Amino acid sequence: MPGLEVLSLAGNDISELEAEAFATLAALSLLSLMGNRLQHLEFKAVAGIWTAGTWLLLASNPWICDCDLHPAFGKLGHLQHLRVADLGNLTCAGPERLSGVVLSGVEAQLCLAETATVLSITGSVLLTVAVAVLRAECKRSQGSEEAGELESSLER
Repeated sequence: MPGLEVLSLAGNDISELEAEAFATLAALSLLSLMGNRLQHLEFKAVAGIWTAGTWLLLASNPWICDCDLHPAFGKLGHLQHLRVADLGNLTCAGPERLSGVVLSGVEAQLCLAETATVLSITGSVLLTVAVAVLRAECKRSQGSEEAGELESSLER
């Protein structure tokens, strides 16, 4: 159905979208996925829509606001041909601490804890490597000093 302009899949218990699920709909101007069971957005499913000015309706889904959801909506925001018409109405269903919070208000904070953890682990690894290098250098220096002392005693 390449001429289809409006597709409403609202209230159909859809829980996931396949990559490029809508790629063949060349004239699509409105896609409603409201009121389903979508928890995550498969970016490749909607990125295949190439009709200029297509509007997406995504509200009333139980979005899990985590680090997986953030990049998908971030990429979606950079596409010129797709717009989420109800972005201000998308709310988090989970995790519990974000339940009921509007997604657009937490997007920038979603990965903050994970980023802090990664930075902390990276710092610990760098510190461990630096200590290991210093210890190796100290042992090498001690070995050189002992070798020098041995040479001096042999020469006497």
